[in-house]
Amino acid sequence: MSRYDENFQAALPRSESMEGDDLMIAAVTPEGAVVITDGERSAHYVPHQAEALKGTKLRIVPKYVEAGWFSEANVVTLTDGAREALYVPARQTPTA
Repeated sequence: MSRYDENFQAALPRSESMEGDDLMIAAVTPEGAVVITDGERSAHYVPHQAEALKGTKLRIVPKYVEAGWFSEANVVTLTDGAREALYVPARQTPTA
């Protein structure tokens, strides 16, 4: 995302705490992307300069979420229990 797109940013899930403890992983794709939701909005997130985490026990690492102007989750740190990776929003419509 090279250019700021306010509509795209506003559509991302929001963390009211700005720490991500109120966000949930709704789905994990076979490719390693995840759908993250705040209960109202959801978006696909993909690994940023890292190998995708695999498995069914992925979780969001609280306090390692970068929140933007709307408290939207711009960068989310996920863990599989052994490794951590940064995930960023992908420009596509989530299916879950």
